[in-house]
Amino acid sequence: MVTQQPVRLPEDTFIKVQKTLMNMPKDQVMKKFMELKGRCNCPKCPTYTSCAKNAMEGLFCGYGASFHCISEQKGCICTTCPVAKELGLGHAVFCQMGSEKSQRYDALMRA
Repeated sequence: MVTQQPVRLPEDTFIKVQKTLMNMPKDQVMKKFMELKGRCNCPKCPTYTSCAKNAMEGLFCGYGASFHCISEQKGCICTTCPVAKELGLGHAVFCQMGSEKSQRYDALMRA
């Protein structure tokens, strides 16, 4: 029987943050996400819509793409966001492309 070794990803800032979050109780994770959402740039982005505001969408880098409010790209400021820098994010356009985690997974699947 052949045993497959687990895939080991390089431990960049994002991976370290994810591991920390996975080891926290759910209520602390939610508290951390609310703190990050309070500092995120999404509401200042030219692509952000009044629909997204009314739906209280934001922190797309963590929660994923807009459910139904953002369909047109009018610019992207993800790379200037203090949250993106703190979390070590390497992707952008989270409101349409999905969270950092999902974009990394998609990139692995294309490789």
